[in-house]
Amino acid sequence: MKKLMTIFGAILFASVILTICGGLTYKKEETKTEDTLKAIIDTLKATDNNKNESANTETSITSNKVICTIKESKNEDGGYPIFTKTCLYKKYKTISNGYPDYGGRYSYEYSLFKKQENGSYVQIKNPLLFNKNKNELLSIINSKIEKDYKLYSNDPETKDCFEGASFTTFNFDQLGIYFDDDKINFSVTFGLSGACMSVDGTIVSFNFDEIEKYLNE
Repeated sequence: MKKLMTIFGAILFASVILTICGGLTYKKEETKTEDTLKAIIDTLKATDNNKNESANTETSITSNKVICTIKESKNEDGGYPIFTKTCLYKKYKTISNGYPDYGGRYSYEYSLFKKQENGSYVQIKNPLLFNKNKNELLSIINSKIEKDYKLYSNDPETKDCFEGASFTTFNFDQLGIYFDDDKINFSVTFGLSGACMSVDGTIVSFNFDEIEKYLNE
């Protein structure tokens, strides 16, 4: 609107000058002026429509992307803060709560939610995120976890942490599931002692192109 008022003011000023000059020249210029104004208005309308179409497209694209927010809250025990990360993807939401120990090392709790028709979210069990092919996905996840387990347990610097332990497969309810940017993560812990926290678990990640065929709508 400001652009139109500025243009209109300029045109009006030009019209006054032409009126002073008078005669046939004014009538010819007046016709050109009206045509110019109409063309400018049409152009601005077309530009606004294009912007609206672009905004609608952007909204559609964004709805299929992960949107995350991180909240920091005070720790009642003092010291390091507690972090809560909330991520939305289509009809689903994940919440990750990070709790620090006295040394600032964080452990996490994960929860999964699904949006209902009334707009509220209800917590669901992990298997409900996936379709009938979920067992195939679980097998892939476990193979990746086992690969990291063997890597840690055979490393001379960390193998003592795994002494007397053996790898066992995980089910979906034992996985910590959370969204992150353009991917989905599966976090597990091996149940090691606090001294071995640095190797007490791993994270397996998939981008959404890889895992889409396993997800429920």
